[in-house]
Amino acid sequence: GFAPSGVVEQLNLDSLEIQKSDFYTRHFKRREGDMLWRIQRRNGEPAYLWFLLEFQNQPEHFMTVRAMTYLSLLYEHLIDGERLTRRDTLPPVFAMVFYHGTRTWKAPTDLSELIALPKGSILWPWQPQMRIHLLNEQFVETGPLGELDNLAGLLIKLNQCRDANQLTEVLGRMREVLSDDKHRSLRVLLREWTNAVLVRKHKMDISPRQVEALLEEEQIMGLEQY
Repeated sequence: GFAPSGVVEQLNLDSLEIQKSDFYTRHFKRREGDMLWRIQRRNGEPAYLWFLLEFQNQPEHFMTVRAMTYLSLLYEHLIDGERLTRRDTLPPVFAMVFYHGTRTWKAPTDLSELIALPKGSILWPWQPQMRIHLLNEQFVETGPLGELDNLAGLLIKLNQCRDANQLTEVLGRMREVLSDDKHRSLRVLLREWTNAVLVRKHKMDISPRQVEALLEEEQIMGLEQY
């Protein structure tokens, strides 16, 4: 729902396969929760979706350098783990950064902006290339709430809430989309995150019991009923 036009059309979304993602702990501290997915492109060749779950709450000037470091580690893992030879090629990577801070992001999203070379320099062909796609959660437009069934969009809409009334409306829509019993564990996590993070962060006038009712009851109970 938020990738640039044409990116998703190149992928077979039914081919997603979870991969082991702790290979880079030899170089960095162990990270819990990162996810690496293998996915097939429409031409049958593989690609990878790597979710580095380190959501940015403030702009980071050298974010593209960090993304390039993780990308290099991924390629090293593929070369060693899949025993690639000179007949093989490396899969493409699409790097997206989730930014939920309120400050305007002015940090470069293209590595070329950080390299001290003038445009047209003869040295450009020897410089590394890296670009990130920035998703600014606080300002991205997700569309009308009543028509929204994209879970990522609903989470973004939830993160944009600043008072209890807005929270009530979004949680009600999330309950409708996640009403199937198979989503129960997700609703529990959503409830805990909402109470522990959003309600406290924005000092909303809503209790944990109200949040639970909005997500679990068949008939959504508005705040005025409490």
